Amino acid sequence: MAADQPAEVAEVRSIRSGSRDEHPAGTPPPGPDADLAFRVVTGLAQGGIPAAAGAGISLLQATGGRATCAATTPLVTAADELQYRLDEGPCQSAWRDGEVVRVPDVRSDRRWPSWAAAAADLGIGAALSVPLDDGGAGLGSLTVYAGEPGAFDDRDEQWLRLLAHAATALATARLREDADEPGARLRAALRDRDVISTAKGVLMARHGVDEETALHLLLETSRASGTRLREVASDVVHAAVRQRS
Repeated sequence: MAADQPAEVAEVRSIRSGSRDEHPAGTPPPGPDADLAFRVVTGLAQGGIPAAAGAGISLLQATGGRATCAATTPLVTAADELQYRLDEGPCQSAWRDGEVVRVPDVRSDRRWPSWAAAAADLGIGAALSVPLDDGGAGLGSLTVYAGEPGAFDDRDEQWLRLLAHAATALATARLREDADEPGARLRAALRDRDVISTAKGVLMARHGVDEETALHLLLETSRASGTRLREVASDVVHAAVRQRS
């Protein structure tokens, strides 16, 4: 590294070198890049709710099945998988009914006896699930879990509702993409642009630099490491998600 290279470039390079975390077990492998955005949303969900032990997004797949497309902890994946297998639980109800579902105390809840008993055994004490609803079409749900009963309040619900709007837009775009392959190259280019823009925003906030300098940091790291700019940007965003969780 050159002696006059900014310390910020070194930091971005360090993010790049240590950024290869694995996708949570039991979830679909990462898609080109909606998954990254979903992970940002779930990271914000958990980070913005102090009592949350984990957050996840359950989505309708193009094939008609259900899957957890993003989960901040293995606990979320396990709790969601129980719901898919038993066909009951808070995220399933939020999804089907299009209404927010709050579970103050999992052990005493009688709406989904099989799921509640199994979830309590996992150490889950409370849950809060918000539907991803696109004009009456249930696309999935955004859910947070806590280890203690009575963990969630109205402010937590408000925060989750806000994030659900972003997740709904992402889910709608993903379903359209799955059903319409001809425009894949254009959409991939747009996703690349969005990831790079998000990474620039992260660096601007972290280092107090302007947009041009943030882009320079990404470009310099890309040049020095021999890595595509989009991958460097993706690593910066992934690192920001990990710091929030």
